[in-house]
Amino acid sequence: RIYVPPPDARSREAMLRIHTAGLRLHADVRLATLAAHLDGYSGADVQLVCRDAALMTMRAAIAGKSPDDIVALQARGALDGELTHDDFIRAAATTLPSI
Repeated sequence: RIYVPPPDARSREAMLRIHTAGLRLHADVRLATLAAHLDGYSGADVQLVCRDAALMTMRAAIAGKSPDDIVALQARGALDGELTHDDFIRAAATTLPSI
């Protein structure tokens, strides 16, 4: 086995930038702050946090909706909500570092 240390804060911030490209981020999202919060997370962990944060907003938007309502929301772009700092923090709380 070869040990690969987790990425440093600068690398985690770059990963966050890559994995949030194309997503709508609320003004309260500071990638450098999130990168510091994700100390010890691997690159795959950072990617998973970004994915889970994005899915959280979508799940909240579709909760209790019928399939027809969900299709209508999607057509209006209403499922493309902004991700907040808290979305990332909640996602990180459920995605523990794998290393």
